[in-house]
Amino acid sequence: MCTTSLLLTLSLAGAGCASNSTLREPVTRNIPGPPTYLQPAAVPPAREGTSPYVVAEQRKQVIVRQNSIIVGAKNAWTKMKTTYSKSFLGR
Repeated sequence: MCTTSLLLTLSLAGAGCASNSTLREPVTRNIPGPPTYLQPAAVPPAREGTSPYVVAEQRKQVIVRQNSIIVGAKNAWTKMKTTYSKSFLGR
């Protein structure tokens, strides 16, 4: 009777140790490229009957604003990716 309880206790203790010793997934240092939505904006369409000068100014404002945001985000993403990939090498 004592042997049975001893075996049961040892098997439960061994099962507890096995569940705590699971291996973690290794940390990756490869960050993917920027998201696909970070692309320069397409030219907005013009409405019929609108002055070409007004259309040109509207397109210019939209494109300049969108492209400055996109270029800034892309540069920040690339800088972060480069810095992160180099900062942990050899550790």
